This record gives sequence, structure tokens and C-alpha cells, in this order.
Amino acid sequence: FKLWSYKCKKPFGYEARSKDFFILSYLCQGANIKDLLHLKYENLSDNQIQFFREKTKSSSRANPVLITIPLLDEIKEIINKWSA
Repeated sequence: FKLWSYKCKKPFGYEARSKDFFILSYLCQGANIKDLLHLKYENLSDNQIQFFREKTKSSSRANPVLITIPLLDEIKEIINKWSA
């Protein structure tokens, strides 16, 4: 997977952010970027991320589906990098 090992010119530039968010989406089972951008610390626990999809959380559905994703070390690294 070439993207994973690609070295960006600026570690906090637009290119690095795009790469990290793509990898984060991949690691979060293909989670939508909008859903990832709306995550808050209360969505995180020691071993998982839980959230409702932004697209459907305020719809007329009676029981929105809670998305649960294992909190991998790679995910923690990306969140720590960009949440500061």
C-alpha cells in the first residue's frame, strides 16, 4: 500500500492532512469524512469509537444505527496529531 508509506513534504500541510484523513477513513471501516470531522472526545473510549452517522442521525428513523469501530493505535496517532 504505497499511500501508507508515502512521505509528505510538510508533516502538517494540506497533503499530509489529506493523506491522514484518507487513511483514517480506511481504518474506520470506510467512515464518511463528514462523520470523522464531527467526532468528539466523548465518542472515544479506551478501545472503540462510537457515533451515529451525520447523514441519518436527525432523520425520521426511529432507531438510528450506532457505528462502533475498534480504536487501533494507528487511529489514535492520527487523532492525536490533528486534534491538537
